[in-house]
Amino acid sequence: MKEERDKFLTEAMGGCWHERVYHKNSPPVEPCIHCGSTNGNQDKPDLSTPDGFFKLWEWGQKQEWWSVFYYLVTYGEDASLQHIIHPDRFADAVYEFLKGRDL
Repeated sequence: MKEERDKFLTEAMGGCWHERVYHKNSPPVEPCIHCGSTNGNQDKPDLSTPDGFFKLWEWGQKQEWWSVFYYLVTYGEDASLQHIIHPDRFADAVYEFLKGRDL
Protein backbone atom coordinates (compact mmCIF):
# COMPACT_ATOMS: atom_id res chain seq x y z
CA MET A 1 0.00 0.00 0.00
CA LYS A 2 2.87 2.41 0.69
CA GLU A 3 3.75 2.85 -2.99
CA GLU A 4 0.06 3.25 -3.95
CA ARG A 5 -0.38 5.79 -1.13
CA ASP A 6 2.75 7.76 -1.97
CA LYS A 7 1.85 7.81 -5.69
CA PHE A 8 -1.67 9.04 -4.93
CA LEU A 9 -0.47 11.75 -2.53
CA THR A 10 2.41 12.85 -4.79
CA GLU A 11 -0.02 13.35 -7.65
CA ALA A 12 -2.53 15.10 -5.33
CA MET A 13 0.26 17.52 -4.39
CA GLY A 14 0.83 18.24 -8.07
CA GLY A 15 3.96 16.14 -8.44
CA CYS A 16 4.79 13.45 -10.95
CA TRP A 17 5.19 9.83 -9.94
CA HIS A 18 8.00 9.14 -12.36
CA GLU A 19 7.81 6.02 -14.47
CA ARG A 20 10.37 4.98 -17.01
CA VAL A 21 10.52 2.44 -19.77
CA TYR A 22 13.96 0.88 -19.97
CA HIS A 23 15.20 -0.65 -23.16
CA LYS A 24 18.17 -2.94 -23.66
CA ASN A 25 20.29 -0.23 -25.28
CA SER A 26 18.82 2.75 -23.45
CA PRO A 27 20.81 5.58 -21.89
CA PRO A 28 21.65 5.23 -18.18
CA VAL A 29 18.69 7.44 -17.22
CA GLU A 30 15.58 7.23 -19.35
CA PRO A 31 13.22 10.20 -19.17
CA CYS A 32 9.94 9.85 -17.30
CA ILE A 33 7.14 8.78 -19.64
CA HIS A 34 4.84 11.39 -18.05
CA CYS A 35 6.92 14.55 -17.65
CA GLY A 36 10.27 13.85 -19.33
CA SER A 37 12.33 14.32 -16.14
CA THR A 38 15.67 12.52 -16.06
CA ASN A 39 16.24 12.86 -12.30
CA GLY A 40 15.97 9.14 -11.72
CA ASN A 41 13.78 8.14 -8.77
CA GLN A 42 14.94 11.14 -6.74
CA ASP A 43 11.61 12.82 -7.41
CA LYS A 44 9.58 9.91 -6.01
CA PRO A 45 9.08 11.08 -2.45
CA ASP A 46 9.02 8.62 0.40
CA LEU A 47 6.28 10.06 2.59
CA SER A 48 7.22 7.78 5.48
CA THR A 49 10.31 9.90 6.22
CA PRO A 50 10.50 13.11 8.28
CA ASP A 51 11.07 15.12 5.08
CA GLY A 52 8.02 13.49 3.51
CA PHE A 53 5.96 14.21 6.63
CA PHE A 54 6.76 17.93 6.55
CA LYS A 55 6.19 18.20 2.82
CA LEU A 56 2.75 16.60 3.19
CA TRP A 57 1.95 18.60 6.35
CA GLU A 58 2.85 21.95 4.75
CA TRP A 59 0.93 21.14 1.57
CA GLY A 60 -2.11 19.89 3.50
CA GLN A 61 -2.37 23.03 5.61
CA LYS A 62 -2.90 25.06 2.42
CA GLN A 63 -5.78 22.88 1.20
CA GLU A 64 -9.46 23.69 1.67
CA TRP A 65 -10.11 20.26 3.23
CA TRP A 66 -7.45 20.71 5.93
CA SER A 67 -9.75 22.09 8.64
CA VAL A 68 -12.12 19.12 8.27
CA PHE A 69 -9.23 16.64 8.32
CA TYR A 70 -7.60 18.34 11.29
CA TYR A 71 -10.89 18.44 13.21
CA LEU A 72 -11.49 14.73 12.60
CA VAL A 73 -8.04 13.65 13.75
CA THR A 74 -8.16 16.01 16.74
CA TYR A 75 -11.74 15.74 17.97
CA GLY A 76 -13.47 13.09 15.86
CA GLU A 77 -14.73 9.69 16.92
CA ASP A 78 -11.30 8.16 16.31
CA ALA A 79 -9.34 11.22 17.43
CA SER A 80 -5.74 10.26 17.09
CA LEU A 81 -3.70 13.41 16.48
CA GLN A 82 -0.93 12.14 18.74
CA HIS A 83 -1.05 8.84 16.88
CA ILE A 84 -0.56 10.45 13.46
CA ILE A 85 2.43 12.56 14.44
CA HIS A 86 4.50 9.89 12.79
CA PRO A 87 5.41 10.18 9.10
CA ASP A 88 4.01 6.85 7.95
CA ARG A 89 0.80 7.03 9.99
CA PHE A 90 0.20 10.65 8.96
CA ALA A 91 0.55 9.79 5.26
CA ASP A 92 -1.84 6.85 5.80
CA ALA A 93 -4.39 9.13 7.49
CA VAL A 94 -4.26 11.77 4.74
CA TYR A 95 -4.48 9.05 2.08
CA GLU A 96 -7.51 7.43 3.72
CA PHE A 97 -9.17 10.83 4.10
CA LEU A 98 -8.57 11.91 0.50
CA LYS A 99 -8.86 8.74 -1.54
CA GLY A 100 -12.65 8.88 -1.69
CA ARG A 101 -12.79 12.57 -2.57
CA ASP A 102 -12.53 14.34 -5.89
CA LEU A 103 -9.44 16.53 -5.77
